[in-house]
Amino acid sequence: MSRIADWPRLFGHIITATGWTAREVESLSLGQANELLEYWSEHPPTHVLLAAMMRARPLRKAESRDLAGAVAGVGGRVTPVASATMSTLLDAERGTPRN
Repeated sequence: MSRIADWPRLFGHIITATGWTAREVESLSLGQANELLEYWSEHPPTHVLLAAMMRARPLRKAESRDLAGAVAGVGGRVTPVASATMSTLLDAERGTPRN
């Protein structure tokens, strides 16, 4: 079965970079986790830099790394415009009520 997100990999990355427990990572909102990943894309954590410097190779087959590719892989479609329901959820996450 294909998954949209590789949760074990995401949790492992955040735990390795921060030293947090799984429970602390579970308490993050998706928005907060995305902010961490965006920051790390410009300022990689030490373990990522070290792996790149050593030219380390993953031990397992690489999977799609972008959400659109993962969704397309299971027959879905991603559009650039959020649905009304998704917009409401995103506004609630940001703390800005929708009019």
